[in-house]
Amino acid sequence: MNFKKLNKFTGSKGRPAYIAYKDKIFDVSSSKLWEDGIHANIHQAGQDLTEFMSSAPHGPEVLERVPEIGRYSRSSQKSPSAMGNIKEFLFHQHKKLHFHLASAHFPISSFIFCSILDVLYLFRDHEPFAIAKHYALLFGALALPVSIGTGILSWWLHYNLALTSIFKKKISASLVLFVLVGICLIIELTNPEGVKSASLLGWIYHASMISFTPLVMYLGYQGGKIMYPR
Repeated sequence: MNFKKLNKFTGSKGRPAYIAYKDKIFDVSSSKLWEDGIHANIHQAGQDLTEFMSSAPHGPEVLERVPEIGRYSRSSQKSPSAMGNIKEFLFHQHKKLHFHLASAHFPISSFIFCSILDVLYLFRDHEPFAIAKHYALLFGALALPVSIGTGILSWWLHYNLALTSIFKKKISASLVLFVLVGICLIIELTNPEGVKSASLLGWIYHASMISFTPLVMYLGYQGGKIMYPR
């Protein structure tokens, strides 16, 4: 079986779910770990998963649990293009340097710090809390695009931009966080007095600030599910 034929067996719409590893084809249709042709909310059936096995939390021995149904012709895949060579280089660099894991810590810690400082400011009305919160927000706003960018890079390198449910959740939460950060920055820069008042604008600002913490914790939880799938 070549790649073109394999790609039809995705496990969706009643089709069988096949995957390739090295020169073998496996039928994972009956596996509970491949419901609807999706594994760990990340991998889609109908693909050659050889290159992903080294980054999985398990080895190829798990394939002994599913039937081998044929041979896979890897030579049928297109030879690597210039973009393919760049992707392979970045893939190996990413495995060593973990760009996204390293960059994600900065906005996470900054936005949790923002929430804590905002609660303290609401109860104590102490100006140094407001100043520290402002700079934490600026730093987090600068770090957030870097974290999102490296996340997209990691998604492309490891999962070929497969839009499974776990990535939909991460994208949605990231967009909500990005919008809320923008709202807080706009309010701080255009109407700093509104932050200190009990107006509707002030409550929108404080609600957005406090929501940073559950949002980044949710993003971290989803990231953990990708790193350590059940």
